[in-house]
Amino acid sequence: MTPFFKFSLLALCLAALLAPARLLAADAPPPSSAVAPKPVAAAPVPTPPHPGPELDAAIARWKKFDWDAAVKADQLKFLYLVQQKCQETIVDFTARFFKQERIKGELHDEETADMKWRGSPFSVYMKYVIGDEGREVLYVAGQYDNKILAHPGGLLGYLIKVKFAPDDPAALKNNLRPITATGMINMMSVVVTQCALARANGDLQLQYGGKIEVGGRPAYAIVRLLPNKPIYPNKELVFLVDVADIVPVGGDSYGWDGQLFTKYRFTDFKINPGLTDRDFDRDNKDYGF
Repeated sequence: MTPFFKFSLLALCLAALLAPARLLAADAPPPSSAVAPKPVAAAPVPTPPHPGPELDAAIARWKKFDWDAAVKADQLKFLYLVQQKCQETIVDFTARFFKQERIKGELHDEETADMKWRGSPFSVYMKYVIGDEGREVLYVAGQYDNKILAHPGGLLGYLIKVKFAPDDPAALKNNLRPITATGMINMMSVVVTQCALARANGDLQLQYGGKIEVGGRPAYAIVRLLPNKPIYPNKELVFLVDVADIVPVGGDSYGWDGQLFTKYRFTDFKINPGLTDRDFDRDNKDYGF
C-alpha cells in the first residue's frame, strides 16, 4: 500500500466519522432557499445542582406543582417553569437518544445512541446503536485538552481515534450545534431563548397540543408557530415534556414547506442516577477509546 493510498484512506475514514456526528438541537435550519439565521445562543445555565438536602428540597417542592393547570393556562410561562425546574433538579441523566436531521436539503437516516450526561463538570458520552453502530463520542469540560474524543464503529474503531475541539470546523461541518450544547437542559434553554425572541418581536404563537406518548410515557405537547423570517429557524416546533418527571423528551421541527427538519427523542431515561468520573473516563474498560 502506497503512502498516498494510506493517507487517502485515513482522510476518508475521518470524514465518515465526523460527518454523521450531528448533535442535539431543538430546531433545524431553514430551507436552502431562505437566508440562514444566526444561531440563537442558549441562555447561560446556572451552577448545576449537587446531591444533598438542597437538591432534595427542590425536587420535593416541584413535585407539588400543578403542571396540568400550568400548561393549559400559559404555555410560555410553562416552558420557563420547566426550564427552571430542570436547572434546579437535574444533576445527571442517562437516556437513549434518537435523532433525525435534514442537512442541506437531505433528510438523513435515523441515528440512536445511548447517552450519559452530567452537568458539572459538563460531560457527555454517547455510544451509537443505530447508524454507525459502535461509534463512541466523549467530552469532558477541562479534560483531554478540552477536546472531543471519538472513534467510528466496526473494525475502523480499533484503527482510528480522533481528538478535536468542540468548535473545530470539521466537527461543526454537519452539526447543528456543538457537543457543548447537548442535553435536556440545553435543549430547554434553546427553545426558551427562541420563544423569548419571537415574543419580543410580537411573532410568537404557542398552543397546548394535548398529551402524546413518547417511549411509552405521556408527554405534554407544546406547539410553536413562527412567521417566515430569516431570524427564525423554522415554521413549526412540536416540543415534548414528560408528564411524570417534567423534563424535555424531544421535539419535531418543520420548515415553511411542511417538510420535517429535525426529530429528537429521549427515551428510557433516568434522572440523577449518580454518574461518576468513571462514566466519563476514556480508560473505562467498557469503552473503546
